[in-house]
Amino acid sequence: MNFILALLLSIFFSIDSFAEEVNFEERNRRIFCSSHLALISTFLEQGSTEYQGLVFMARVHGDKARELGATRKHFEDVMMYLKDVFNNDKEGWEALSKQSQRLCLPKP
Repeated sequence: MNFILALLLSIFFSIDSFAEEVNFEERNRRIFCSSHLALISTFLEQGSTEYQGLVFMARVHGDKARELGATRKHFEDVMMYLKDVFNNDKEGWEALSKQSQRLCLPKP
């Protein structure tokens, strides 16, 4: 599953569109984290502590991804992929959620 996500993300991102060297692994991770956390937050009650925390972390990851050159299209493509996995691949969604928990949330 990680290979598929990495391959999908690499297809969406054009390396030659940046004048300076960009850490694409970091940018792609931030795009994934922002998108996944934003999607999960839609399932929570707005205003709840969990909702506020996920929205905050999604923004932090999104801001960092944009600093690294991510565009609206990058986020839209990843969100579309995540929604497809959520709707059609329960095991894939669980794997992505575990990956998100490991990569995207602060360690206790």
